[in-house]
Amino acid sequence: MERKEIEGTVCFFNSCKEWGGGEKWHFEMAKRLKNKGVKVILCAFPGSPLYHKAKEANIAVYSFKISNLSFLNPILFKQLRDFFSKMQINHILLNLPSDLKTAGIAARAAKVKNIIYRRGSAIPISNSLSNKHLFKHVVDYMIVNSKETKRTVLSRNSNLFEKDKIQVIYNGIDTKNYSETESKSENKTNEIVLGNVGRLEKQKNQQFLIELVALLHQKGYKVHFSILYIGMVLFIPVANILFRDSYGVISNLSVATANYLLVFLLYLLLPMLLFDLFLLVNSL
Repeated sequence: MERKEIEGTVCFFNSCKEWGGGEKWHFEMAKRLKNKGVKVILCAFPGSPLYHKAKEANIAVYSFKISNLSFLNPILFKQLRDFFSKMQINHILLNLPSDLKTAGIAARAAKVKNIIYRRGSAIPISNSLSNKHLFKHVVDYMIVNSKETKRTVLSRNSNLFEKDKIQVIYNGIDTKNYSETESKSENKTNEIVLGNVGRLEKQKNQQFLIELVALLHQKGYKVHFSILYIGMVLFIPVANILFRDSYGVISNLSVATANYLLVFLLYLLLPMLLFDLFLLVNSL
């Protein structure tokens, strides 16, 4: 895609209920374009973190509830089509597959000029009939966050979408938000400190970081590598990554479970509680 001046209203459409990398990207891009004088609106799930952050940043935000089956809802389709027409949307950026199926088709019906689908994970797009229709008749451009994502998304059907219309835009970091002197611990050994925060999943590829640290060790660098594992405590991914650490480079593996502790305890204790209740009822 050639770099041109953005004309008309840009709509960032992201109906995810939770806050993650895709939501962070949509929020930051909407905020940046707004600060550059571009007319921007954001559509989010009502009450979601993205919705509240947009409100706090004075970004015009509207709420829509989208599910996997929302594309079958003719009333919602009409609402979205009329909304896009009323707001005179010229460009729309979509986040989720469900957003693409529902809001993307409505945007095409509303004659939105550019319909852009962003893919932030290196996961192949399924070669389904619905996707063949969407990527032939609905999507105008794709944005991906890495060359690997660009390579992977079409791995199940290389003809699903034109490769020339896929643009790699890396996730940037605004270094102004970080201070070089900001640190809670002193490093007196001059070692390189590397950290990883995220889910232990295949597409996150922590194994690559293990191999990177091993390579740095071989070159004589002192490296301290820590992983902060966020999410439900699943022992299989943790065991897998430790097992694959044949280099012995992981110095610290932390498990952050605060948001999921109650659910995890219920998951463990509920069967026992139900069994005790069963015994109690049968003893009466």
